Amino acid sequence: MLIILEKRLLIKKRNSLNELADQLTKAFYKPDIKLAKAVKEQLADFSDAEELQIRAELVVAVLTNNLKETKQELSAKLINYFERDATWMDDPDMLRIIGNSTRVIDFNFLATLMNKLLVKYQKIDQYPLDTQKRIGNIFVNYLHVLYDYRAKRMARKYINFLQNLPGIPELTLDKLMGDYYDAVFFKNEKELAQTLSVLKRVVPKIVSGLPEK
Repeated sequence: MLIILEKRLLIKKRNSLNELADQLTKAFYKPDIKLAKAVKEQLADFSDAEELQIRAELVVAVLTNNLKETKQELSAKLINYFERDATWMDDPDMLRIIGNSTRVIDFNFLATLMNKLLVKYQKIDQYPLDTQKRIGNIFVNYLHVLYDYRAKRMARKYINFLQNLPGIPELTLDKLMGDYYDAVFFKNEKELAQTLSVLKRVVPKIVSGLPEK
């Protein structure tokens, strides 16, 4: 009887965590700051939900534009988590959150994570389109960070990755961003002017946030 009761409680607990994970995903994509904070508070009651707790902290930090204030604490937790668990590279939601958190993760450790992704997805054309877009977006965000650190030598392989994405409309923006950072890092003024001209016609809002325009 005790074993049956324990199993029922375990199933109930697992279902509760699944529901909270679904709510957190909805909060992130909607976006809904209030819901994200509520999920984060509820997850604090679980002693074996570290991945979800970290994800919740990231989501709340991203949605509230509070990455700088929480950088040190979050970075330490992320390093500890990612060193123990490699499943994040296959988790669409975790990848999306990481892509939005490149400025909060310790620079040296972020380089390790990005290199792992580059190795795993080197044959990106063999993956579904959603995955191609997601990895492309992550590397675009990472190039923003590399620009801040003026890490020219580190940028080349990520620029190459973006420029070599399949030539389909859905990936055009990521390929253009590869061309943009190629021109920025390696001082090609002609290419920069041409790429910016296209970007201004296609995505003017993005151009306003670029470091050189």
